[in-house]
Amino acid sequence: MEKLKEYKWPLITLFSTIIVLILMLSIGYSLGFLSENPDGLERVLEDVGHEGEGDIWTPILSWIENNYLAGIIGIVLITLIVIGFFYLNKWTKMRK
Repeated sequence: MEKLKEYKWPLITLFSTIIVLILMLSIGYSLGFLSENPDGLERVLEDVGHEGEGDIWTPILSWIENNYLAGIIGIVLITLIVIGFFYLNKWTKMRK
């Protein structure tokens, strides 16, 4: 039980950071779909008539038809990869 008290605040900080990052990424990802008037390079490409090659998740998540669902799955995958990377980093430091 002493270990739980010792790691209470680092765990709360870790989980709250992960939740905030997931919310920020999901809101930022969905704002791209909500924009009716694209600006910058995106607008120039539309004026010229050039269709994009697709988003970055098309090769991995092409079986999902809903873009929002693909975005959420992509965010979860990236979050799991980042958590796995930091866990692996911690694990290798503890072995030394």
